[in-house]
Amino acid sequence: MKSVSQATGFTITLLLSVILFMGQQSPQINQPTRAAGPGFGVLATAEQMAAAGKYPEAMAGALEAGRIFEEASDWESWTDSYEKAYRWARRCDSTALHREMLARFSAAATNFKQRRDIPTRTHALVWSRMGFLHHKFGEYDQAATCYEKTMPYAEAISDSLLLARLYGSAGIVFWFFGDDYRALGYHEKALQLASGQRDTALMAAVTANMGNAWRTLKSEKAVASYQQALSLMPGDPETLMLLSKAYLEVEKHPQKALETARASLRASESDSDRSDALHQLGRVYFELRQYDTALEKYNAALGLGLKGYGRSHPECAKIHFFIGQTLLEKKAFESALSAYNQTMQALLPLFAPLTVAQNPTTDELTTTSLWILEAMLGKARVYERMYRTNGRMGDLDQSLACAELALIYLQKIKLRYGDDLSKFQMNDYVQDACEAALHAAFVLSHQSSDERYAHRAFNLSEQTKAVVLSEALYRKDIKQIAAIPPALLEQERECHQRIAFFEKKLLDADPGDWKDSLFYARRQKEDLERRMGEDYPVYGEAVSAYRSALSPDSVQRTLPGDAMMVEYFWGDSALFVFVVTSDTFKMLELPLNPEIGNRMANFRRVASDWQLSADSSAISSRLFLENGHVLFNYLLAWPLAMADKPRLFIVPDGPLHYLPFDLLLTRQYGGEWIDREVPFLLKEKSVSYRFSGKIRPASPQASKGWGGFGMEYDERTLSFIQDASPALATRNSGKLPFADDEIMAIAQMLGGVFWLNEQATRGNFLRNAEKYGVLHLATHGFTDELNPLRSRLLFAESTEEEDPFVYASDLYNLQLTAGLAVLSACQTGTGQWRRGEGVMSLARAFAFAGCPSLVMSMWNVSDKSTSELMVAFYEELQSGKNKDEALRMAKLRYLQNVSPEYAKPVYWAGFVPIGEMDAIPEAQLTARKWIKPALLGLAAILAFLVILAYWRRR
Repeated sequence: MKSVSQATGFTITLLLSVILFMGQQSPQINQPTRAAGPGFGVLATAEQMAAAGKYPEAMAGALEAGRIFEEASDWESWTDSYEKAYRWARRCDSTALHREMLARFSAAATNFKQRRDIPTRTHALVWSRMGFLHHKFGEYDQAATCYEKTMPYAEAISDSLLLARLYGSAGIVFWFFGDDYRALGYHEKALQLASGQRDTALMAAVTANMGNAWRTLKSEKAVASYQQALSLMPGDPETLMLLSKAYLEVEKHPQKALETARASLRASESDSDRSDALHQLGRVYFELRQYDTALEKYNAALGLGLKGYGRSHPECAKIHFFIGQTLLEKKAFESALSAYNQTMQALLPLFAPLTVAQNPTTDELTTTSLWILEAMLGKARVYERMYRTNGRMGDLDQSLACAELALIYLQKIKLRYGDDLSKFQMNDYVQDACEAALHAAFVLSHQSSDERYAHRAFNLSEQTKAVVLSEALYRKDIKQIAAIPPALLEQERECHQRIAFFEKKLLDADPGDWKDSLFYARRQKEDLERRMGEDYPVYGEAVSAYRSALSPDSVQRTLPGDAMMVEYFWGDSALFVFVVTSDTFKMLELPLNPEIGNRMANFRRVASDWQLSADSSAISSRLFLENGHVLFNYLLAWPLAMADKPRLFIVPDGPLHYLPFDLLLTRQYGGEWIDREVPFLLKEKSVSYRFSGKIRPASPQASKGWGGFGMEYDERTLSFIQDASPALATRNSGKLPFADDEIMAIAQMLGGVFWLNEQATRGNFLRNAEKYGVLHLATHGFTDELNPLRSRLLFAESTEEEDPFVYASDLYNLQLTAGLAVLSACQTGTGQWRRGEGVMSLARAFAFAGCPSLVMSMWNVSDKSTSELMVAFYEELQSGKNKDEALRMAKLRYLQNVSPEYAKPVYWAGFVPIGEMDAIPEAQLTARKWIKPALLGLAAILAFLVILAYWRRR
């Protein structure tokens, strides 16, 4: 999680306020030809007043001219008049005049909705100026909406200067919301455009704000960005203040931070600049633990901020927050709570607390701001510290309530994010808060015997499981319910495909060649999402109402009677365990120590490492058997004592994602790991995994029939991978002589359609994957730990494709209706782990594409043993077994028939099921079974005709 110092770096620089919306030049609007008429006369008089410095009168005159031009539908002249009114208003330091201009532009925007004759440039003027004015007032939600509305118009008229300022301003707002990756993309594009315009002041402003984004993404780049901005605009007070933050947060150098903040204060002339510099001085003294001096600086900053920004501006809200942090350290608990409430009061118009204990209701959380989140988490910390001081359970209850509200609000914030990477980052951000809240719920449940606290703890855990995946699937479902036209959905899909294409190109080629294309493809995606929300209110309302909350009751109602779900939350100091059956709910908090992590790493390594298994079999066997039983006792002994069910659904967390649970040993065993008597959990229970506790059934439009793709690779295709000829063929290298046999054997059993060898191309997969109820892929698989979107499956080389890989990014753009995908390849369940989301694997990509059930591999798998295992799996499925039980029986059959050397876990235990485990309806498995007999019959008829023709010629 970010430190408090890092987390509080959401400053909206006054520099950019001045450059982007107060220093705006008018967009390149064609000047109207002067003509006789009352409107032009009024505007000429207004220009004379402006020349005399009478700006309020000039503004009023320009607005009157605009009214006349509107009556004549002379929109070019109307645009000219309103732009001049805006420019003259900003020359005055008058909030009233700025508010009047905002009201005029808002009225125009409402009026223009009913008209079809409004020029694109006029729309661009209205929405951009509304956005800049909302931004000035610190109303960032409204500013973001206006910027998003402006962008299509500004892009249509190709006004580079307007776009540079627009993208730069939007980047600030997105960063303020915590959407850091999206903000960085906008800043990069703004800088490119500003450089093309040779606008030094704008370049400096954007570069400084890029430093803000880097401070939370790659902190080492922040200092360089601020220094570059200062080279473009030397001595700028706001950039100096930001550089001081970087020295404090990134370089951990308080003395340099102190000197730079003082330089910022000396250079400051306006109240807002001085407020920012004093605020930063307070932060430096806070880090130096000089709390009284910090409070002195904060209070001085607040006084100036109220004059320079206004009471309800985010900059003043931030100062209240830091006052609360300082009071907390001084153990002035009541005063700290009051300061945090003042933070929220400054940002939430409807929140008017009567006591320091009062929190906003969900209806009052109307504004998007990380400072509201920070304030709620701050209150949670105060109450938790009060509990530790006085032992009052009521304080711990208050701490829990504050943390829960903060996490609900975080979901609301993330709904605005345009980049999944930002959502992943925010999961890290709240990890400590989640763990503290879980601990509080456990203590309260134990002390009070009130089951509601246990339910709240489970809900907290669920909010850290597959968060982004769950939201994305929810959006997909809602789009169908909201009756969004297929043409618009297809447009969205094509946009996603372009994004995936450009992302791949960006990694393979010169970034400069593809960055622009990727930026505008993402812009189109954002605009489509905005339009769907506006034009189809059912969709927009459903998205805004999305919550990832889940109660044990709802899980119990959907769990099969023969199943137990065990969910884990892996914290920094404790492991939280939840057990749910159709009639049981229990929870446990276990201390976490480094030994457990080491044992899991050793257990997985000896189970999955081919070289270690071959070279050090005796040592590997000992480590496997010893750690397997210890881990079983730690992770499963207590849950299994709560209820006896034959099926286990595991919702893992942290390193547990990489643990093959069915290999754990239910008792100590003194033999060898290749013995038939090894007491694997597999022999007693069928084990499957889930991304979260939520149920996602197969699509109601689920396809029928089986579709298979299998490859016995030739040398040409193998040239795409390294080390293509190892001693043992695993499904990430070598020719795979059994892969096509596997496909044919399953097709012989089920019927269906398949593509083998040179026919198993990337194009054939992408064109046909959405047609089948069961998908089976027997190919090479590869994980990209650094970029999960580059994890891939290797298909046959084709002249129509640039490369034969199907990437995870391709899969995310599919709309699968399959009820099951069997990923019979290496590493399909492995990848980069992200907190709150799980493993970013190929399997997750298939789930994102709509497939609710998967069989995936946890390591490199053997070609031959995989083929045997998969055929047995389908035989068990065809007999009507649930998917988890079918895979369990296939593994047990393998162990019964294999020689001891091939009984090592590395050969057979890598495949695990994840998702929904119900049996596949027979009709779905056999719907296309007629195809093969029909084809055989047709082949027989053709053969007969050929023979008959031959004999007739004889």
